[in-house]
Amino acid sequence: MKKHSNKDKIIEQVKLLMDEDAFSTMTVREICGRADVSIGSFYHHFKSKEDLIMELFRISSKRAEENQRLNMNNENEWKNLDAYILFQIKLLEETPIDRLKYIYTYNLNHYQPAALAPNRDIIKSLLVRAQTKGQMNRQLTIEESLEHIFALILANSINYCMRDAQYDIKKQLLDQIHHLVALISA
Repeated sequence: MKKHSNKDKIIEQVKLLMDEDAFSTMTVREICGRADVSIGSFYHHFKSKEDLIMELFRISSKRAEENQRLNMNNENEWKNLDAYILFQIKLLEETPIDRLKYIYTYNLNHYQPAALAPNRDIIKSLLVRAQTKGQMNRQLTIEESLEHIFALILANSINYCMRDAQYDIKKQLLDQIHHLVALISA
């Protein structure tokens, strides 16, 4: 059995603390105590508590990139977009709602474009391929289409959080994406 690294222990404790709605009130010392790691180990891996939040985004982005590699290889790029959207929905539904609320609230207050850049890059590469294959018309540019898609994903994700996961994000988001695709597909 693989031994968990100190970084992994810290991340797991942070997830639990977010689920308990206790992360914001915990000090680095208390987090380290719960993770059974030294404060020095914490600062070896993270600059601050806030850096931990960005690490959660990076972990999610790595999962999205792996999903792209494994599941987005259809010749029809709009089917690949559906696969990406379904993957994002699965991530939301697998994450405890209190943790999601904390992460989205934090990101709204401390927005760092780099945290979401890998996800934007996945969608942009899909749009570039769609245009190259003649599957996308020129009514909107790739950048405009990217902004619309990303806005739909974020707005529906926030709505999902605001309604305590009592929101049919799969139906709503896919319907909205399909309306946009109808507008931009060739």
